[in-house]
Amino acid sequence: MQLHDLQVIFWIVGMVIASVNAATKEDRYNLYTEIFRGSEYSPHLRPVESDTDALEVLVTFSLISISEVQEKDQTLVAFGYIGLKWKDTFLAWNSTRFNGLRDMVVPQFKVWRPDVIIGNMVKKTTELGFDGMPIRLTNTGDVFWFPNVLFQTACDINIQYYPFDTQVCTIQLNPLVSSLDEIKLRLADDHNASAEYGPNGQWELLNISMKEAKDDFKSILKFELTLKRRRSFYIMNIILPVIFLSLMGNLVFALPAESGEKMSLTITILLAYVVYLTIISENMPQTSIHISLLAVYLTILVALSSVSVIITTLVLRLHHKDDSIPVSKGIGNVIKFFRSCRNRSPKIVNIQKKVVTPVSRESIDDIQDSDDNVTWKDVARWLDVFFFWLYLLITSLSTVVLLMLMLT
Repeated sequence: MQLHDLQVIFWIVGMVIASVNAATKEDRYNLYTEIFRGSEYSPHLRPVESDTDALEVLVTFSLISISEVQEKDQTLVAFGYIGLKWKDTFLAWNSTRFNGLRDMVVPQFKVWRPDVIIGNMVKKTTELGFDGMPIRLTNTGDVFWFPNVLFQTACDINIQYYPFDTQVCTIQLNPLVSSLDEIKLRLADDHNASAEYGPNGQWELLNISMKEAKDDFKSILKFELTLKRRRSFYIMNIILPVIFLSLMGNLVFALPAESGEKMSLTITILLAYVVYLTIISENMPQTSIHISLLAVYLTILVALSSVSVIITTLVLRLHHKDDSIPVSKGIGNVIKFFRSCRNRSPKIVNIQKKVVTPVSRESIDDIQDSDDNVTWKDVARWLDVFFFWLYLLITSLSTVVLLMLMLT
């Protein structure tokens, strides 16, 4: 007899033995009847021999997806499931009596379950799972339960560095009424909570940490999700447009008063700031604990733009003021000082031979009078120059400070 024939014979014998020892539908029915109908097992009684014994429940947490983080309502909406394992000796059986049947799946309402809930849900708290959810039983008395949950939990949102922020949201698991002397929740070892996680377009999951919290009455587990906001969308749609608007605000003072568009440009920029501030405020929680730096920055720009409206009104009024009204001596001296500073600025001199012609005393006096004469248009023009550089300095410094605070 060849080796191949022997292998075939051994395979056939093994299949026959396995078929003899395999549990049948009748075995499962008999086991189910013996446990749940023929015994005094009750799903309402804690499965311990003595009431002084605490039942240990091993817990795992698996995150499937993050639906959204609602900043205004300060809530986290996510989906996942919780794995629970405990020992119920009243559900153990001798597998040899049932042709080697080692496990069985039954509806959860048939079995005692720990009264575990999500402790920081923002909506109505309900028990985990549903009546028809399957629970796996083993012949050693181990019970495995994996209820899936749509988490809608409270999350303290810190918007100070929005939109360059990182949030830490907590999902709390604890018994509803059972004390430490009745149920002890323990974290299972070597479990990857993010193994089945699917990426979110708005938030990047940095870490999931799990810890056992201390409480004098209940056993509490906390799962902390560290989330980092993805920045590209906000940079393109909020940060860069606001910075460009702040640079455009300087152009109000560079635009000549004769153009007739000076005031309309000022009002347009002011309204643009207000619109962006409104958009950001609508998405922020109404709290004074954390203030968004971006909102503070926009408020500063709105204030500067409001001041620019006042300054523009003053400049236009001075520009169109009757020249027959003399400029006061103090204002005139200031304008002359600015003129002298500009005239003393270094210039490139091209030395050429020129024919010197005599100049009369009257011509010299006329030139001096024209230099000393200050009109209201000159005052308006120099006000524009002064506030152009001042506005540019303030907006540049505030923008640099904002970016440094957000990115550090």
